[in-house]
Amino acid sequence: MVKAGLVRGLYAVLAFPLVFSLWGCRKSGVTETAGQSVEEETQEKTESREESLPEEPAETTAGFKTWETSAAEPQPPVTEESGAEASDMPKQVPETLSEGADLRVISFNILVEGSGVSLDGRAEGAIETILKYRPDVIGLQEVDKGWYDRLQPGIGDTYEFLYTDNTQGGINRTTVAYNTETVTPVDDGVVIYSQGASPNDRVMTWGVFETVADQRRFAVINTHWDTNRLADNRFVQTEEMGAKVLEIREKYQCPVICTGDFNTNRISGEFKKFLELSQTADAQANVEEQINGEYRSQHTLWEMPDRGKTSIDHITYTEDIKPMVFAVLAEKEILGVSDHCPLLIDLAWKE
Repeated sequence: MVKAGLVRGLYAVLAFPLVFSLWGCRKSGVTETAGQSVEEETQEKTESREESLPEEPAETTAGFKTWETSAAEPQPPVTEESGAEASDMPKQVPETLSEGADLRVISFNILVEGSGVSLDGRAEGAIETILKYRPDVIGLQEVDKGWYDRLQPGIGDTYEFLYTDNTQGGINRTTVAYNTETVTPVDDGVVIYSQGASPNDRVMTWGVFETVADQRRFAVINTHWDTNRLADNRFVQTEEMGAKVLEIREKYQCPVICTGDFNTNRISGEFKKFLELSQTADAQANVEEQINGEYRSQHTLWEMPDRGKTSIDHITYTEDIKPMVFAVLAEKEILGVSDHCPLLIDLAWKE
C-alpha cells in the first residue's frame, strides 16, 4: 500500500507541470492557426534556430548545388569587445559592382516600425546602405507607412517603388525598388498568396526590367513567406511562387532572380521544393565568391550575427544568368538598422 501510494504521489508530481504547461499554452493562444500580429512574428523571428550547414553543399542532378543536411557546429558571434582578431570580423563588401558582373540585386528585411523599435537612426542607416551599394534592384520586406515616409524622400532621387499598396487598399510591405539610372521597368505586378497571414506581407511583388546600358531584360520577384506557426501556408506559397517564376520566364524569355525573407532555412522541405518547382538555384550554394557567407542573416538587433547557422533570407536565380559574388552585409553600421542583414548578389549575363 505504501509503495502504491508513493507511485501515485510521484505520478501526480510529474503530471502536474505537464498539465499546467498545456493549459498555459492553450490560454496564451499558442495553438491558434489564425493570422499573426507583427509582434508575434517579430518574437518568432528572434527565437534561436539551431540548424547549421555542412562545409560544402552537395551536387544535385540539375547541376546546381544545395545543402542537404545540417552538420557544421554553430559558432558564437564575434565582437571587437571580445578581443576578436580583425580577420574574424565581417569583411567590408566592395561598394562597386564586381569585376565581370552586370547586375547587382539586394534583399533586405528592414524590420517593420510596428515592431516597437523607432525608425530614428534606423531609417538613416537603411538609406545610407542602399545609396552606398546602389543595387539595380532591391527587394524589401516589412516596409510599412513609416518606412515609406522615410525611404521615399531619402532614396527618391535615384530609386522608385513598383508598388506601395497591395492592390486591395492596404500597404504593400513586401515591395521592390529599382534604380532609375540603370534600369527601366517593362512590366510589374503584385500577387497576394491564396493562403497567408496578411495580404500586406504575404505577397509576391515582381518586376521585369530592361537595363539602360544594353537593353538586356531580367525579372525580380520579391516575397515574404509565413513563419513556422503557419508552416502549412508556406507549401502553398512555394507552389504559387514557383509557378510565377515559370510564367514570367516563359513570357519574357529572360532570367529571373528571387529575393525575400522565406522564413525557412535552405535545408527545409519548403525551400527545396521551391527550387525544384521554380527551376531556380540557391545563389549562396552556387556562387563563385562569397563574402561573409558564414554569417547568418538574421540576428538580434545591434548584435553580431551567429556564424555557421542557416539563414531564412535567400536569393535564387534561373540558369540563364550567372552569380559572381554573394555577400552578407554584416558591417557594424548595419546591425542597428534591422534584425536582418541585407543579402547582396552581383550577377553576369550568360552569353
